[in-house]
Amino acid sequence: MSNLPMFIIGSPRSGTTLLRLMLNAHKNVCVPPECGFIQWLAPKYLSAIFDKKTIKEFIADLKKTKKIETWNLDFSRLEEYIERKGSQSFQEVCMCVIAFYASNGRSKSVKYLGDKNNYYIDYLDEILEIFPNAKFLFLIRDGRDVATSYVTINNSIIDSDYKPVLPNSIKKIALSWNENNKKIHDFSLKIQPSQYMFLKYEDLITEPLEMCKQICDGLGLEFDENMVHFNQFNDEPKEFIQWKEKTLEKIDSKNLGKYKQVFSDEEIFEFNKIAEESLVKFGYEL
Repeated sequence: MSNLPMFIIGSPRSGTTLLRLMLNAHKNVCVPPECGFIQWLAPKYLSAIFDKKTIKEFIADLKKTKKIETWNLDFSRLEEYIERKGSQSFQEVCMCVIAFYASNGRSKSVKYLGDKNNYYIDYLDEILEIFPNAKFLFLIRDGRDVATSYVTINNSIIDSDYKPVLPNSIKKIALSWNENNKKIHDFSLKIQPSQYMFLKYEDLITEPLEMCKQICDGLGLEFDENMVHFNQFNDEPKEFIQWKEKTLEKIDSKNLGKYKQVFSDEEIFEFNKIAEESLVKFGYEL
């Protein structure tokens, strides 16, 4: 299989959509908007052999997966595409779905086909079983700024059916953020160092050019300057854009450390106490 699988993993509101858009702007990469069809359909199809009948059944199930409608796929053409490619394994068929999205009105010579879903944090072993040679890009953001983003969204009026369901107390946010990053760190110990990169949101924001070059080096790609102009190539679905509207704009570092203006000293102390393990591990000051 010529295309290489890649997964963007991070706690919610850590900048994974920004990273997706940066990568998706590269001429040799396609990372569609989030839709966890790979994990959802794996229990049924992981061991299947994809003949014509199975492909037709797979397409019918794919149509029912949450968020796939935001990809605007022509499922009849997708079915033909999978048959034409001669894909027989679940891994190959999943890559076909993403490759078909990449070919839908886009001119790209794709090397990496990616997937970005925050909830995959709870299914990393399953993802690795399906794609044992995948690359993983782990994105970490200061949990206290993540908490600020949670509060902003929870207090916003959003009419999308896909509005994120997020914790609403400092204690719950800190516990969730700490646990998510612990899962990421522990998983990284199970795979080869060449299979993953740890990236920090703060670096993406303050040094986007340098970080994009570093990511390309890690993936064995030539740097594509479109990456730093990701907002001009934004394909984020309208169903998600209400809480991701900043991705339509150029990078702005003004919100770094915003938690200091949003939370009281007592709230910050509580977060630090609960999430100290991950804050220290990833170099954030207490």
